[in-house]
Amino acid sequence: MLLKDQKIFDTIEKLKERYHIFSSNNFIKSYLFEADISKSDWMDIEDLLNANQYYDATGYDLDKLYDQILSFTKFLTRLERDIVPRMQNEVSTRANTLSKDNRVIFKMTVNNAPGNVTTLESLIKDLFEGLKLLDRSAHGEERMRLHSKTYLKELEQKLST
Repeated sequence: MLLKDQKIFDTIEKLKERYHIFSSNNFIKSYLFEADISKSDWMDIEDLLNANQYYDATGYDLDKLYDQILSFTKFLTRLERDIVPRMQNEVSTRANTLSKDNRVIFKMTVNNAPGNVTTLESLIKDLFEGLKLLDRSAHGEERMRLHSKTYLKELEQKLST
């Protein structure tokens, strides 16, 4: 099902902006390159963040958006459980290998990382909740696309608050 919704569009734009700010940091990039994230999840994340390019022409594919949100949620889980703690554990060791200016930037990056992840989580939850509303209004509670794929129950458990 294809849909058009300005709130979904705006939320994806905000998510894209915050993600690019976060991931453009050279220290974050180095950790992301080493992260154990599947190629299909990376592709879904890129497709989600670039979805607005095709919005006017075709609208959003509901099922595809759910899959992309699931991939982004897995990415956020990896950030929370592995990447941010690793960065925090490596502050003193890694900071000693950096120049004074880079040491300050690295420490700021590490200190700001949890807040940045929280912001990304908030945006992906907003996107998910908005999508659920559209899905419910289009299909009814019993026939929601969200409930048609059993693996999306994982997504609902992670993002429903």
